[in-house]
Amino acid sequence: MINETHDEVGPPGTGAEGDLDELFRLVAEASRDMIVIGRPDAEEWVSPAVTELLGFEPAEFLAMDTADLVHPDDRRGMARARSLVARGQGVGGRCRVRHRDGTYRWLEGRVRPLPDEDGGYSGRSISSWRVVDREVKVLARLRTSEERYRLLVENVGDGVALERDGILVWASPNLHDMLGWPPDEWLGRPLAELVHPDHRDEVERARRRSTRTDQLTVRLRVRAADGEVHWLEIHARPFIDANGERDGTACSFRIVDAEVEAEAELQRRARYDQLTGLMNRKEIIDRLATLGADARRAGTESAVLFCDLDRFKVVNDTYGHAVGDLVLRAVAARVRSAVRAADIVGRIGGDELLVVLHHLHDVNEALAVADQIRRATSQPIAGPHGPVSVTVSIGVTMISPGDTSDDVIARADEAMYRAKEAGRDGVQRLPFEG
Repeated sequence: MINETHDEVGPPGTGAEGDLDELFRLVAEASRDMIVIGRPDAEEWVSPAVTELLGFEPAEFLAMDTADLVHPDDRRGMARARSLVARGQGVGGRCRVRHRDGTYRWLEGRVRPLPDEDGGYSGRSISSWRVVDREVKVLARLRTSEERYRLLVENVGDGVALERDGILVWASPNLHDMLGWPPDEWLGRPLAELVHPDHRDEVERARRRSTRTDQLTVRLRVRAADGEVHWLEIHARPFIDANGERDGTACSFRIVDAEVEAEAELQRRARYDQLTGLMNRKEIIDRLATLGADARRAGTESAVLFCDLDRFKVVNDTYGHAVGDLVLRAVAARVRSAVRAADIVGRIGGDELLVVLHHLHDVNEALAVADQIRRATSQPIAGPHGPVSVTVSIGVTMISPGDTSDDVIARADEAMYRAKEAGRDGVQRLPFEG
């Protein structure tokens, strides 16, 4: 459509076709642009380029009402342009014009008013036109691409950023929605400044790796504008410019707090007993398997305590399994509180607990800890219908070099049964140990 861009200056005045300056005629006829001179009611002269641009012979074109050639959607704009030219203003722009074969071509033109002999303007003008189909298509594709990009950036859940040499140089607007930060507050800053201090070395390692690989994925904690810390999953790959050269690293990122929490919970469930919160059988046995391979050194011995609740079946039969579960949780908490943070406590069966004690000097130290556990668990436990009392029998064994986990558990289990045979609520060790 013709744009109303005004120009008060026009070319020197010319008369009718017969008065055209020969130099002007030479230039106009040699030009690949279509040159037109005319009035609002009729065109007076057109250059031979009209045949190449629109398929019409010059005489054929001049005999037509050229307004009919303009696409219906562009005629209103053409009428406005002509009214401006009649008032002595120049205009320029684009419109669709029908070719002789019936198709429409995009033409870009510049129309300048020509003064009459008395210096006034009656709509007579000179214009030059060229076909710009390719430019219009490219522009349309560009606008479509820009619109799609805008829709993508504004509506996609992932954020997008570009970094060069560790500095963030561009970030998508949805960074504000994700973390509360306007992109401008991130631009120009080192990426390492924007992440949790615990991850800053990791950022630098990832940045170095990104120069040697096609893509990588990292998870980092980042502080939001409100002070909350979120986990971001970042996918990074080289950004290649139009010349095929690397121009930084393109990063997409999204908040993965829920995923990180879910994965941590799955890992916890794989390692810990759901009822008591202690390590489960597999985890504590895996830990135990590594201890027998270490040579015994003075002051660094380890012991295993096999703990079994006495007459726990009676508790379940008398009070129900809900109370039984409550008792198990309470006993587990008391055992955990009776040992050091470096020691390990796990549930290996229904009412069986295993304790691994580290950094001991001898078996007597292990027996003392076992007795402390026995006394802690013997205190009544508050139940929904009154206190519940339980006792525990404990077997103690030291870990020897080369022991397997089965060896150690078997010895501790045997010692525990000796405690039960001795009357329960006691601590026993095998006679050949210590």
